[in-house]
Amino acid sequence: MAGDGLELYLITDPATENQKDSNATGYLQDLLDNYQPEGAMAVRNVDDFVNRVVAVCLLTGKKVRKLVIGCHGNGLDTGSGVFHIGATPYVSSKDDAEELKKKLAPIVPWLTAHADVYILTCKAGKSTVLLGMVSDALGGVAVHGFTDFIYTTSFLGYTSVDDQTDDGADEIVCWSNECVQVRTNALRPFTRR
Repeated sequence: MAGDGLELYLITDPATENQKDSNATGYLQDLLDNYQPEGAMAVRNVDDFVNRVVAVCLLTGKKVRKLVIGCHGNGLDTGSGVFHIGATPYVSSKDDAEELKKKLAPIVPWLTAHADVYILTCKAGKSTVLLGMVSDALGGVAVHGFTDFIYTTSFLGYTSVDDQTDDGADEIVCWSNECVQVRTNALRPFTRR
């Protein structure tokens, strides 16, 4: 069934973020607060990330069907990009692709066959190379990114996250060797750079 499996929300820990300005840590804290009802967890680095995913799966005996990675980074119009898992940065390069594949290998058996991974970092959808690299590292599952900034709002104890798709941004979904652009529930081919 499509509804079987865990939903995990892993957000870069604002206390370990290598960007020290208040906007950077505020964004991460807003993500944690927004996804707290879903059990969001703060992660310090890629090893902490992997350990938390595997531990939750072992404790529950379930696989992950939805994995949200909240972090800082940026996708560029050139197709390249960077994102962080905790304080560990990954760029769209062959070396980082190999390193990411090694680091994330323990998670692969714990993902359902049709798992969806969401990279909540600004303009990740512009870096189809990066999204495909993450998909490949995770065994070919669907990896989603958005083509505009990810905004968070915190006001009077309430937080919200906006991927800008209501304002014209696109959602891009990549697998190891293919990407599609999602717009109003219609999938169309998208060339991966």
